[in-house]
Amino acid sequence: MTVTTLVALLPAGGLLAPAPADENIGINVAPPPALVVASLLRLRTVPGSPVFYGPSADYNLFAYGGRYYSFHSGTWFVAASPGSSWGIIATNRVPQPVLAVPATHYKIPSA
Repeated sequence: MTVTTLVALLPAGGLLAPAPADENIGINVAPPPALVVASLLRLRTVPGSPVFYGPSADYNLFAYGGRYYSFHSGTWFVAASPGSSWGIIATNRVPQPVLAVPATHYKIPSA
């Protein structure tokens, strides 16, 4: 191969260089609701259930097994105590008695 041929192939070789590959995957998770559970909030028992609900709360609030649960924009949240931070919980991890609460005890209807 002559020097002239090599020089002629160098620019073409630059066109065959690997192109950078960037991929972005965006996953949006609903933010936790801005809930503040007042320690004086009165809870009532859901009739025929071991679950309590907050009829005077402005949001869906349920208490069961020493934890608080809320359903907001299609997502379940859990908190360990009144006033603590809320975290997302998978629906299959929400206790069955909480999931079985009739829609009449939801402040904001579930979708």
